[in-house]
Amino acid sequence: VGERIDLPVTRAIVDAAVSGALAGADTVRHPILNLDVPSSVPGVAADILDPRSTWPNPGDYDAKATELAQMIVSNFERFASSVPDEVLKAGPKPD
Repeated sequence: VGERIDLPVTRAIVDAAVSGALAGADTVRHPILNLDVPSSVPGVAADILDPRSTWPNPGDYDAKATELAQMIVSNFERFASSVPDEVLKAGPKPD
């Protein structure tokens, strides 16, 4: 099953985001979490950016991602009445 990303790789991703290196980068929409994920990050192997491809069974990844998405949606329900519709629509899509 999944593993944590090594600290140097995590740092490279955060550094790229903070420095603006990802501005305008090509992205792929994560269908369950509804996030735009960069297709490439300087100094990071492309397969790390697609965690589904790192799991031995992609179906197991999908199940865990759906579980996480549902947890996020459930947790956010307490704020739903006080945020604009576009914020609600920007959240995960666990269905």
